[in-house]
Amino acid sequence: MRARQMIEAGEIGEVRAGRLHVSTGTDDTAWKVPLSAWLWRFNDKQCGGGPMVFDHGYHLFSLAYYLGGPVKRVYGWIDRTPVSEAAGIVKIDAPAMIIFQYEASHCYGSLDIEHTPAMRIYSQYYADDDRIEVIGEKGMIFINRYTTKTVDLPELMLFKDGKTTAIPVEGVEWHDCFIAATQDMIEKLKTDGQPRLDGPTGKAVLQFTLAALQSASSGKEINPKDVS
Repeated sequence: MRARQMIEAGEIGEVRAGRLHVSTGTDDTAWKVPLSAWLWRFNDKQCGGGPMVFDHGYHLFSLAYYLGGPVKRVYGWIDRTPVSEAAGIVKIDAPAMIIFQYEASHCYGSLDIEHTPAMRIYSQYYADDDRIEVIGEKGMIFINRYTTKTVDLPELMLFKDGKTTAIPVEGVEWHDCFIAATQDMIEKLKTDGQPRLDGPTGKAVLQFTLAALQSASSGKEINPKDVS
């Protein structure tokens, strides 16, 4: 939210690109979720499209939409990697690379997803490393460490005028977003206000996500608006 405020305030000028990254990992502090609880997520007919690109990925597509706006073209490559605990039975939808073009002029984005279970990373939640970089005409915004403690950098940073500055921000932990979202929903219900993620926006993000899956399966570029 703070990053979007900075973008809207013109801190980095017109946005030219957004880069989103996800990679899996392992740590003793992370949630222990047995493979049996995940099996349904590997069945595309049950889960809708895979645990990384569709399930977890939806949140990343939502962030890409939130920070850059509507998207008009999507092209994706999605590989399949056997899960070590059940090789030959289930395969995870990674590595994957999705590139896209925003409706905004001269603005593009990418989302890369890697399955790297041998990587040791610290997390109180899922051991997933998620990071975002937004590149503008005059500077860059970096969103770090919001699910895992990987790169030893401040949670939010701004590069501008030749120097990098840490941006103070509250609520940097993953669980803080659930608290904030619940509080926002209650406030909107009380005041009859408009939620940040309303029906039309949710549909647009879903079309964005499904466009990546359709592109990977067809080998063609997909316009999210053509996804029904």
